[in-house]
Amino acid sequence: MDRFKSKILGGFQKTINSIEREFDSFTGSNSAPQVLLPLDLSNPSTYYRYRKQRGVNLGAWFVLERWIVEAPYREARDPGQSDLDVAKGSNAKQILEQHWDTWITEPDWEYLASKCINTVRIPIGYYHLCGADPSVLEKTHFKDMHSVFAGAWPRIVNAIQTALRYGIGVLLDLHAAPGKQNHDSHGGTSKEPEFFNSSRHRDHTIHVLLTLIRLLNNAYPNIVGIELLNEPAPPSDTLLKDWYSEATKAISALDPTIPLYLGECWQTDNYAEYIKSAQGHTPNMLVLDHHLYRCFTGEDIQTSAHDHAGALRDPNNGIVQTLGRVGNSLVHRVFANAQLELFEREGWDNGWSFRDVQLSEVLPAGLGAYADTGCAARSKSSAWWDQHPGQYNHERFGQGFAIGWDDSYAFFRSIGFKTEWARRRSGDGYWEFGTVNGSKKKR
Repeated sequence: MDRFKSKILGGFQKTINSIEREFDSFTGSNSAPQVLLPLDLSNPSTYYRYRKQRGVNLGAWFVLERWIVEAPYREARDPGQSDLDVAKGSNAKQILEQHWDTWITEPDWEYLASKCINTVRIPIGYYHLCGADPSVLEKTHFKDMHSVFAGAWPRIVNAIQTALRYGIGVLLDLHAAPGKQNHDSHGGTSKEPEFFNSSRHRDHTIHVLLTLIRLLNNAYPNIVGIELLNEPAPPSDTLLKDWYSEATKAISALDPTIPLYLGECWQTDNYAEYIKSAQGHTPNMLVLDHHLYRCFTGEDIQTSAHDHAGALRDPNNGIVQTLGRVGNSLVHRVFANAQLELFEREGWDNGWSFRDVQLSEVLPAGLGAYADTGCAARSKSSAWWDQHPGQYNHERFGQGFAIGWDDSYAFFRSIGFKTEWARRRSGDGYWEFGTVNGSKKKR
């Protein structure tokens, strides 16, 4: 792998040095400025963050959910539904630390790796950072709970390090924000949400996110990103989008490389447009986080698992069309079984995929001849376009094809965030357009 990474890095530098800073007319003079950082192919974090992520959520480990696990609530104060209820009960420190130490253990990591899971999402609350920085608790409902939660952060670090030993990436999800961002008890308390009613809570949440990034300190290459808020429930989209913009600006000033995952309140197209607009103003990769549930309506409950899975395989199904449409320009994340099957089918950009190459039978069964095959594939593409009237830049396409081919080989079918990878690898967001029969065509 080191040999191929060196080859890719050398080719990347040679290509970037030779590419002119040009934009096709599709970019437009009024487009948002492109804020692009070159990809560091010598840094293992690049491969963790940009590969196709096949993941699971490690629920109820640090942020408890009673429908998943009952034992930690055995001495919780009424109503006994949230982390704060447990913390206010008897023997809270002992109960929580025993749970943290036994809920996910070494055999679980080994099992996940054996099933080809390469990423996990770990939900955490802001109060789980207090052992490393007590300031996260100031003027919050957990202000008196330092002794209860002080042991959480070392265990979260241990989880990250254990995942790294198994080659598993970690998405850290701020599941419980100061003031609570939704009505659910897994937001940290059983109280009503106050996050969107108080600028103090929103500002403090940015402080918490910056604290988290400082604690990580780029020390763990398997951190694939930070989810800014889990399932926010804003009174208006404008309020949430404004906060997202403020938070991403603050984070990018501290760490311009870490990917940021943004929840979309089950308004996929709406927030996809926001991310497309915001991406031009931040160097961080922005990822749309969509949670696909099939259990909360009467119709869902009455529908069998087999029929649910069948719907996800139906190209005319609404969610399939939505994710396929959004996936043309954004990256998205969907977990579990049939959802993963949908992700495998719709989660790539046609034309920039190792898998596409395999399905078109361009790539041979044996990988030893990959370089010769790549040259043949590039020639076939140029020949096809030559058959259609238009003006094309085959040299520029050849440069991009060589980069994409080498990257696909290095990832071995695993590039996941292809649009953003292509944008950053080209150095200027360049995509070749030509005119065919009077209309613009992109490749």
